[in-house]
Amino acid sequence: MKIGKLSASLMTLISTVALAACAMSPYEGKYSHEDGWRKARIQETGSLEQLAGKYGYTCPQADKAEKSATAAVVGYQGGGRWRKQLMLLTDKVEYKPDDLVYANIKQCGESLVSRSPE
Repeated sequence: MKIGKLSASLMTLISTVALAACAMSPYEGKYSHEDGWRKARIQETGSLEQLAGKYGYTCPQADKAEKSATAAVVGYQGGGRWRKQLMLLTDKVEYKPDDLVYANIKQCGESLVSRSPE
């Protein structure tokens, strides 16, 4: 009987540790989900004016940007559904549709980071 209880307790502990590790695991050791980073895919690129007219302003930093600024719409999984976010492209990398990136959805003016397929 004691071995059964010990085994059940050990399994509970292992499961708890594994779940905690997954919840806190940052992408590539530096892009934390908690900080707003998501695995995303480029949907479309263009001027801020063009994309905002199509997708709306989902980026607070876009209010301060030039309408001709380069932007991208990224798609990512969030809350069990597919979401889209307008992001400013602040670096000189030229993204195209279907490029894989890390996107900080809390700071849409922050640079996107290219990522490899899994």
